[in-house]
Amino acid sequence: MLTLVNPPLKPKYQLKVISFMKNYNLRARDAYHLLIIKSNKINYFATFDRDFEEVFKKKILKKYF
Repeated sequence: MLTLVNPPLKPKYQLKVISFMKNYNLRARDAYHLLIIKSNKINYFATFDRDFEEVFKKKILKKYF
């Protein structure tokens, strides 16, 4: 099943992107994706993008193969 999700719009949530960039060594677009994932309480993420390895290593998300 495919579900469309929205990013949080409040500025305080948008500032988390900067924190995600610093804490997980992500580029802006990847950090924004992580913001959307976390704000919508998504626990699994399917990706071949190696930029998320730090996120998976710290168990922020579970990698879905």
